[in-house]
Amino acid sequence: MMKRMRMAVAVVAVLVLIAACGAEAPAVTPTPTPAPPTPTPTAGVPASPDAALRQAMARWESSGVADYTYIGAWVCFCPEEYRADTQVTVRGGSVTAVDPADPGFDTIPAPERFVPIEGLFAFIREALDQNAARIEVFYDETYGYPADLFIDHDERMADEETRFSISSFTPR
Repeated sequence: MMKRMRMAVAVVAVLVLIAACGAEAPAVTPTPTPAPPTPTPTAGVPASPDAALRQAMARWESSGVADYTYIGAWVCFCPEEYRADTQVTVRGGSVTAVDPADPGFDTIPAPERFVPIEGLFAFIREALDQNAARIEVFYDETYGYPADLFIDHDERMADEETRFSISSFTPR
């Protein structure tokens, strides 16, 4: 270690001496750095948001789940009661109940905001078709439903982003 430090100090001293005398420093040939490898798609990982959506929808459809409950929450620039955890019950593909999962709330405003899983897929499809500025979706590995989605429709606008998260899913 000390030997390397002495060598480095000596090289710096020579370069300073050369610069002080007005002579040109010897040409230094840079060591080429290897280019990073080009990423290749991993098996099973979709190459695009559209492919990820199609793969998740296929997983959902193949699960055959038609009756289920989930606890979900919209995250928005809105009053707290609109962001409350909500238990959604779905039977035969239709929402049959929307109830507060948080004991601090008696009712859920605008319960029509809560849709079956197919409605969430439609919401994501619409954002893709309209070329939303940013779409991030994490799909459940077992059933394929969108466990967490974030959509920024227009990055130039404030507070129009949409986030929805499912914290619990129970097939019936």
